[in-house]
Amino acid sequence: MGLQGHIMTMATSSILNMMKEVDDLKKKSSSEILSGIQVNHETEDFQVIRVRRNHIWEDSLRAFKKHSFSHQKLLRIHFIGEEAEDAGGPRREYLRLLMKELAEKSGVLEGPEGHKVVTANSLLVFNKEYFYAGLMVSVVYSHFAHGPFRPRQFAHVTVSVSLRQGGPGICCLSPMLYSYISNQPVHDATLHDVADYTARANIEKIQNAEEKEFTQTVKSLADFLIACGLSKLTWSFEEKSVLVKLLCLHFLLHRSKIGVDQFTDGLKAGGLLEHIQNYPMSLKEVFIYSDTPINVTKFRSLLKYNYSPLGSNSREAEEMAVLLWEEYLDDIEEEETPDLNPDTLKELLIFVTGAEQIPPCGFDKKIEICFYDAHESGNPNVCRLPYASTCSMTLYLPLGLKDVVEFKTVMAKSLEGYGGFGSI
Repeated sequence: MGLQGHIMTMATSSILNMMKEVDDLKKKSSSEILSGIQVNHETEDFQVIRVRRNHIWEDSLRAFKKHSFSHQKLLRIHFIGEEAEDAGGPRREYLRLLMKELAEKSGVLEGPEGHKVVTANSLLVFNKEYFYAGLMVSVVYSHFAHGPFRPRQFAHVTVSVSLRQGGPGICCLSPMLYSYISNQPVHDATLHDVADYTARANIEKIQNAEEKEFTQTVKSLADFLIACGLSKLTWSFEEKSVLVKLLCLHFLLHRSKIGVDQFTDGLKAGGLLEHIQNYPMSLKEVFIYSDTPINVTKFRSLLKYNYSPLGSNSREAEEMAVLLWEEYLDDIEEEETPDLNPDTLKELLIFVTGAEQIPPCGFDKKIEICFYDAHESGNPNVCRLPYASTCSMTLYLPLGLKDVVEFKTVMAKSLEGYGGFGSI
């Protein structure tokens, strides 16, 4: 083999090795990626946010727009009118509520569940709310990445902040929108994602038109096509799928592109966009809805039991309490009783942690299981209900109950009565 052959072989080998290294990087899990950009939870340098529970979005916008706001600091949340000190629980609850408000009430997103796209709202563009939404997302996912913050912009910032703080993902974007944000080819613009009722009805007319009526259908919708930016008004039946896709793209992306780009700028300001574009497949799970609720096996993996020493009287009572607790979890998993259902596990997670799902990077500690005397008042007819601290992620199980039926009864009452922070 000549010199040229050796050079070609070495070059080919080098390229293949580089491709393998890139492929390995792309296979990183979302937890690995996001944990590398997580904000330090041990710091004393906090960013305090004060919000009213019924005005999460508007109060968050006010806080994020302050020139003194820094998305690189650990958030400390104060819910106005509530006493609990934020040792983690209120922050997780706030981030959960913030992402819910962003998805459902902010006006930044629209569309069916799990297929949200950015709205076309000139007032929100003018107020930079798309930017701040992106920043919020970054901070939810970030109490993870460090990057410059520009207080002028907002929507993408919200998502970034949520992730940084160990919060939940937004998990509701249209696959088409995520493809665009992550610099992937946009192939999956579908009629299902179009939120505008009139537009969807017009596109459906074209999509459902038979060959003999297609030309007339398109002609009758000429004004609609022009409003969608299509100068071509004559289409053949063979071009129907292309026309439908272009119309869907207009309503899902083109008409709201200023808002989408502002949202993307917010993700960039929060330090999250770079990771999305470097690891689009790995981070897809924290932006696109996947109907995979937490199961009992996963929930059990979050638990840590604080037992008394072996051989003590307390230890025996604690083991009995855990046995009833485990039977309770078994019944949830097997759905053997009508008072337990798949949502019971989500309610338990909210009760103990303030979060309705496990964050992409997981919690920063295990859920601790501690114990108390259910009849500590001395009256056997008075039973103190199980309680929890969302700040310390601690669940207190009762000692002294006679069977799993009684255990399920007191747990149901605790879950029904939950409605705030701190010790319940």
